[in-house]
Amino acid sequence: MGGCTLREALESSRLFPYQYLEILSVAEESGSLEDTLERLAKNSFESAEFALKALAMVVAWLVWLGVAVVIVAFIIILFMKFYLGPMRSMTG
Repeated sequence: MGGCTLREALESSRLFPYQYLEILSVAEESGSLEDTLERLAKNSFESAEFALKALAMVVAWLVWLGVAVVIVAFIIILFMKFYLGPMRSMTG
């Protein structure tokens, strides 16, 4: 009664990169699967944490940019309404 290896099971899901699967294959053959899985989990967590921090930084800058655009648009509208409006009514 034989089953498939962990690498084969994960490969069929097509969710894991090739390098990850190769590392698992070597770990299964060498008998160091537990240590390798712990190391891969730590690396995956650190990569996800870095990506999340980078995404949060980009979103924060986009929010500030949006606020700046709204403020500039508001200033332009006020300028056109209260400065250029009376100027146009005096000339025309």
